[in-house]
Amino acid sequence: LNTTFYAAWEKEKECTLIFDISNYPGATVVLKKGDEVCSGTTADGKVIYTKLPRGTYQYSITLTGYKPLTGTYEITDATSEEESYTIEVKDWPVFVPVTGIALNIPDSQIMQGKSYDLSKLATVAPENASYKNITWSVSGDGVTLGKDGKTLTVSADATGSVTLTATITDGKLNDAGTALENYTKPFTLTIVTFR
Repeated sequence: LNTTFYAAWEKEKECTLIFDISNYPGATVVLKKGDEVCSGTTADGKVIYTKLPRGTYQYSITLTGYKPLTGTYEITDATSEEESYTIEVKDWPVFVPVTGIALNIPDSQIMQGKSYDLSKLATVAPENASYKNITWSVSGDGVTLGKDGKTLTVSADATGSVTLTATITDGKLNDAGTALENYTKPFTLTIVTFR
Protein backbone atom coordinates (compact mmCIF):
# COMPACT_ATOMS: atom_id res chain seq x y z
CA LEU A 1 0.00 0.00 0.00
CA ASN A 2 1.51 3.29 -1.10
CA THR A 3 0.34 6.40 0.69
CA THR A 4 1.26 9.96 -0.29
CA PHE A 5 1.13 12.80 2.26
CA TYR A 6 0.76 16.41 1.17
CA ALA A 7 1.96 19.30 3.38
CA ALA A 8 0.41 22.76 2.98
CA TRP A 9 2.98 25.38 3.93
CA GLU A 10 1.57 28.55 5.40
CA LYS A 11 3.14 31.94 4.75
CA GLU A 12 5.42 32.95 7.62
CA LYS A 13 3.70 35.56 9.78
CA GLU A 14 5.43 38.93 9.58
CA CYS A 15 4.57 41.96 11.71
CA THR A 16 5.68 45.54 12.23
CA LEU A 17 6.86 46.88 15.58
CA ILE A 18 7.20 50.64 16.06
CA PHE A 19 8.92 52.44 18.93
CA ASP A 20 7.71 56.04 19.27
CA ILE A 21 10.57 57.96 20.93
CA SER A 22 9.62 61.37 19.53
CA ASN A 23 9.39 62.79 23.06
CA TYR A 24 13.00 61.81 23.74
CA PRO A 25 15.36 62.81 20.93
CA GLY A 26 18.66 61.02 21.27
CA ALA A 27 17.19 57.83 22.73
CA THR A 28 18.50 54.56 21.31
CA VAL A 29 16.41 51.46 20.65
CA VAL A 30 17.87 47.97 20.38
CA LEU A 31 15.61 45.06 19.42
CA LYS A 32 16.88 41.48 19.61
CA LYS A 33 15.54 38.03 18.87
CA GLY A 34 17.78 35.87 20.99
CA ASP A 35 21.31 37.02 20.28
CA GLU A 36 20.40 38.45 16.88
CA VAL A 37 20.06 42.23 16.66
CA CYS A 38 17.18 43.30 14.42
CA SER A 39 17.59 46.01 11.81
CA GLY A 40 15.22 48.97 11.92
CA THR A 41 14.72 52.34 10.27
CA THR A 42 14.22 55.74 11.92
CA ALA A 43 11.72 58.33 10.71
CA ASP A 44 9.78 61.15 12.38
CA GLY A 45 10.89 60.20 15.87
CA LYS A 46 9.99 56.56 15.42
CA VAL A 47 12.12 53.44 15.10
CA ILE A 48 10.37 50.95 12.82
CA TYR A 49 11.01 47.23 12.54
CA THR A 50 9.20 45.50 9.68
CA LYS A 51 8.75 41.91 8.53
CA LEU A 52 9.37 40.47 11.98
CA PRO A 53 8.68 36.70 11.99
CA ARG A 54 7.09 34.79 14.83
CA GLY A 55 9.08 34.67 18.05
CA THR A 56 9.94 36.50 21.23
CA TYR A 57 11.80 39.79 21.01
CA GLN A 58 13.66 41.71 23.70
CA TYR A 59 13.95 45.48 23.50
CA SER A 60 16.07 48.03 25.32
CA ILE A 61 15.60 51.80 25.11
CA THR A 62 18.41 53.93 26.51
CA LEU A 63 19.11 57.60 26.97
CA THR A 64 21.79 59.17 29.14
CA GLY A 65 20.29 60.36 32.42
CA TYR A 66 17.33 57.99 32.27
CA LYS A 67 16.70 54.52 33.61
CA PRO A 68 16.93 52.05 30.69
CA LEU A 69 13.56 50.72 29.58
CA THR A 70 13.47 47.02 28.78
CA GLY A 71 10.79 44.54 27.89
CA THR A 72 9.68 41.73 25.61
CA TYR A 73 7.22 41.46 22.76
CA GLU A 74 5.97 38.17 21.38
CA ILE A 75 4.67 37.59 17.87
CA THR A 76 2.43 34.53 17.77
CA ASP A 77 -0.09 33.02 15.40
CA ALA A 78 -2.71 35.21 17.03
CA THR A 79 -0.82 38.43 16.25
CA SER A 80 -2.46 40.38 13.46
CA GLU A 81 -0.37 40.93 10.36
CA GLU A 82 -2.54 43.81 9.22
CA GLU A 83 -1.89 46.09 12.15
CA SER A 84 1.46 47.32 13.41
CA TYR A 85 2.11 47.50 17.12
CA THR A 86 3.45 50.76 18.61
CA ILE A 87 5.30 51.12 21.89
CA GLU A 88 5.09 54.78 22.86
CA VAL A 89 7.72 56.10 25.25
CA LYS A 90 6.25 58.84 27.43
CA ASP A 91 6.48 60.04 31.02
CA TRP A 92 9.95 58.53 31.18
CA PRO A 93 11.22 59.49 34.66
CA VAL A 94 14.66 61.02 34.95
CA PHE A 95 17.08 58.73 36.72
CA VAL A 96 18.89 60.35 39.66
CA PRO A 97 22.03 58.33 40.48
CA VAL A 98 23.55 57.94 43.92
CA THR A 99 26.63 60.12 44.33
CA GLY A 100 27.63 59.12 47.83
CA ILE A 101 26.86 57.37 51.09
CA ALA A 102 27.94 58.89 54.40
CA LEU A 103 28.17 56.95 57.66
CA ASN A 104 27.81 59.01 60.83
CA ILE A 105 30.24 57.09 63.05
CA PRO A 106 32.74 59.52 64.64
CA ASP A 107 36.34 58.84 63.64
CA SER A 108 35.13 55.56 62.03
CA GLN A 109 35.48 53.90 65.43
CA ILE A 110 33.09 51.30 66.83
CA MET A 111 33.16 50.14 70.45
CA GLN A 112 33.42 46.67 71.91
CA GLY A 113 30.10 45.34 73.20
CA LYS A 114 27.94 47.88 71.39
CA SER A 115 25.31 47.66 68.65
CA TYR A 116 24.67 50.20 65.90
CA ASP A 117 21.51 50.79 63.87
CA LEU A 118 23.01 51.46 60.45
CA SER A 119 19.71 52.66 59.02
CA LYS A 120 19.88 55.68 61.36
CA LEU A 121 23.57 56.33 60.79
CA ALA A 122 23.75 56.24 56.98
CA THR A 123 22.81 59.06 54.63
CA VAL A 124 22.43 58.70 50.86
CA ALA A 125 23.23 61.59 48.55
CA PRO A 126 21.53 63.19 46.80
CA GLU A 127 18.34 63.18 48.82
CA ASN A 128 16.25 62.65 45.69
CA ALA A 129 18.24 59.67 44.38
CA SER A 130 16.03 57.24 42.46
CA TYR A 131 17.09 54.31 44.64
CA LYS A 132 18.19 54.70 48.26
CA ASN A 133 17.70 51.29 49.87
CA ILE A 134 21.02 50.08 51.33
CA THR A 135 22.06 46.46 51.71
CA TRP A 136 24.87 45.98 54.23
CA SER A 137 27.62 43.39 54.45
CA VAL A 138 30.53 43.11 56.86
CA SER A 139 33.82 41.26 56.88
CA GLY A 140 36.00 40.90 59.94
CA ASP A 141 36.17 39.03 63.22
CA GLY A 142 33.97 39.82 66.18
CA VAL A 143 31.38 41.86 64.29
CA THR A 144 28.03 40.60 62.98
CA LEU A 145 24.95 41.87 61.19
CA GLY A 146 21.57 41.09 62.70
CA LYS A 147 18.78 39.26 60.89
CA ASP A 148 17.25 42.64 60.07
CA GLY A 149 20.31 43.36 57.95
CA LYS A 150 20.91 46.74 59.54
CA THR A 151 22.01 46.15 63.15
CA LEU A 152 25.78 45.93 63.53
CA THR A 153 26.89 44.24 66.76
CA VAL A 154 30.44 44.28 68.10
CA SER A 155 31.46 41.51 70.50
CA ALA A 156 32.98 42.40 73.87
CA ASP A 157 36.39 41.01 72.92
CA ALA A 158 36.59 42.14 69.27
CA THR A 159 39.78 43.90 68.16
CA GLY A 160 41.37 45.30 65.04
CA SER A 161 39.34 46.64 62.15
CA VAL A 162 36.47 45.50 59.92
CA THR A 163 35.15 46.44 56.51
CA LEU A 164 31.52 47.45 56.27
CA THR A 165 30.14 47.69 52.73
CA ALA A 166 27.00 49.54 51.67
CA THR A 167 25.37 48.52 48.38
CA ILE A 168 22.49 50.21 46.58
CA THR A 169 21.08 48.01 43.84
CA ASP A 170 20.76 49.86 40.51
CA GLY A 171 22.11 52.95 42.24
CA LYS A 172 24.00 54.33 39.26
CA LEU A 173 24.37 54.20 35.48
CA ASN A 174 27.28 52.45 33.83
CA ASP A 175 29.97 54.53 32.13
CA ALA A 176 28.12 54.37 28.82
CA GLY A 177 24.90 55.53 30.46
CA THR A 178 23.01 52.61 28.97
CA ALA A 179 22.39 50.31 31.95
CA LEU A 180 21.98 50.41 35.69
CA GLU A 181 24.57 48.96 38.02
CA ASN A 182 25.08 48.75 41.76
CA TYR A 183 26.59 51.58 43.77
CA THR A 184 28.91 50.34 46.51
CA LYS A 185 30.78 52.15 49.24
CA PRO A 186 33.16 50.40 51.66
CA PHE A 187 33.90 51.76 55.14
CA THR A 188 36.87 50.69 57.27
CA LEU A 189 35.95 50.77 60.96
CA THR A 190 38.35 50.45 63.85
CA ILE A 191 37.25 48.59 66.98
CA VAL A 192 38.07 50.39 70.22
CA THR A 193 37.67 49.51 73.91
CA PHE A 194 34.28 50.44 75.36
CA ARG A 195 34.37 53.79 77.13
